[in-house]
Amino acid sequence: MARALIDGDPEIDMETAGRISGPCDRVWIDPEGKPLYAATMMDIVYGPDGAEKERRAPQDVKANVGEDMPLQWTGRFFTHEEVVRRFAITRKFQVLHTDGLTFDFLVRMARTLGKKNAFALIGAGPRGRDPLVFERNGTPHRAFMEGRTRDDQYLLVLHLSNLELKRPSS
Repeated sequence: MARALIDGDPEIDMETAGRISGPCDRVWIDPEGKPLYAATMMDIVYGPDGAEKERRAPQDVKANVGEDMPLQWTGRFFTHEEVVRRFAITRKFQVLHTDGLTFDFLVRMARTLGKKNAFALIGAGPRGRDPLVFERNGTPHRAFMEGRTRDDQYLLVLHLSNLELKRPSS
């Protein structure tokens, strides 16, 4: 198929094919393939059965994770099995220290989680109840902190989930 496209298109330039094109504008098209000049963005909410529940104008959601916005422990712990069965983990971040003080703090946190053999639910906001949003209008995520230690070494991993797994109602 690739050979047919190359042989059949006289305008293809093999010198520039596959190179990075630089900044591009997004073009929205209608179902017939014609460009839209005045598109209205809508959020469409679907139910668990896949049926459309509602349409609404998109909301501007601010990021709530940053240097000046600390994350909070919620005090809720989940077993490894419970997290794996209830949530789809979509991303993972390793938490690292930047100085001796944060090293001591993170080692204690990893030891606590390792002894409990559990994930701690981490949240944003003043009480830690809000989901984590890393960028403006980004996807909200639930965060679960996993910790392990060996001697003076530690491993802290922040597991992110934006999808809760539920059994379909029968």
